Amino acid sequence: MFDNFFNDREDILKKREKKNKLHELLDKYGSVEGIEKNAAGADGYEYMFANTGNLIDEVLAERRSGRPLSSAVHESMPQRRNTLLPDDDDFSLEGLELSDRQRKAIKNLDMANQLTIIKALREQQGIEKPRYKTEQNSSNTKNFENEVYRNNTGADMQEYYAEEFINQTMRPIIKKNEGLYNYPYLDTRSKTTIGIGANIDGAELNEDWYYQDPKTKKLRHLDKNNPGDLALIQGELKKLQDIKDTLPRDENGRLKNNYRAEYFEKITNLRISGEYLNELYYSRVNGAIEDIKNTIKQYNNDHEKDYSIPDFEKLPQPLQIVLVDMMYNLGKTKFNYKENDKGTGFPKFWDFLARRNVNGMIRESKRGGIPQARNDETAGYLRQLRQLEGWKKPLE
Repeated sequence: MFDNFFNDREDILKKREKKNKLHELLDKYGSVEGIEKNAAGADGYEYMFANTGNLIDEVLAERRSGRPLSSAVHESMPQRRNTLLPDDDDFSLEGLELSDRQRKAIKNLDMANQLTIIKALREQQGIEKPRYKTEQNSSNTKNFENEVYRNNTGADMQEYYAEEFINQTMRPIIKKNEGLYNYPYLDTRSKTTIGIGANIDGAELNEDWYYQDPKTKKLRHLDKNNPGDLALIQGELKKLQDIKDTLPRDENGRLKNNYRAEYFEKITNLRISGEYLNELYYSRVNGAIEDIKNTIKQYNNDHEKDYSIPDFEKLPQPLQIVLVDMMYNLGKTKFNYKENDKGTGFPKFWDFLARRNVNGMIRESKRGGIPQARNDETAGYLRQLRQLEGWKKPLE
């Protein structure tokens, strides 16, 4: 469902995201003046990337007219498309045999995981979803679903659900785990990094760089094709490399906690645009998904007489989240079913995945060099699989 994400619709989806973010910032700070005066850190960066092409004027016009929060992707599609969004009845626990404790636990899950668990419980207990909609709405939904999946509009829905998963489900998780920074910094392994955990050591200088005046804080765009600007970029990046050997480290050779990314904001005056931050995220998460798909395909080809792994699109969403987070964090060389020449890899994890062995996946999903809370979060998503048919016990 992710194959068609990067196409002509991408501009529409980005516009939707930007308008939603501008509405959120206006709600939080009260006015444009309030945003520009008080928004700092991530809010300041997100306002910078969201307000491209003076999009704020369009958002303000919507708010003055009392129109509901617009959705650019919906504006480009027939209005009946809204019938495919989750409804209140999708989240209903009506008719399900659950204890009060179980009901409370489900309600505390995020939206995506609530949908996964409730759907699995309905299938397990043979309970149909409550029908709060009119018969006419149900009929329209069914007809439109048939139109989408049987006709040439299928790519639109693939793109729509890709956007929902990548931006609404994964982005908060990746942002929390990797951070969001519009300046280069050294990660715990002393790798030069920007954006949401993107390593740029040895990469071409194709980033959309700006120079921030240390006194006025004004930004000036840098052209890497200009020799003077290129030298400035290289000099600012060299500052990080020059100090990396002077910083204190722990017993594992990693930078100590008091030298987190925020420390390097005052070391370098290089910045990247919010627009590029956004593009970088989309590129990396889509790349991670493609790497997962290829890894699954290669694993199945190498294990033709053994168990196989379902296609990524057919996996339960909690497992999709784990795979994307691990691939984004580790890369395809480390998060592989084969050990590489450095002796790293996750062969047991992929074998347990093929056999639907949840306990084994939890054990083998642990990563070094990350906070324990991130490993615990991964284990929590994997535990949700135990509620789903086909995952309650390992394959024999």
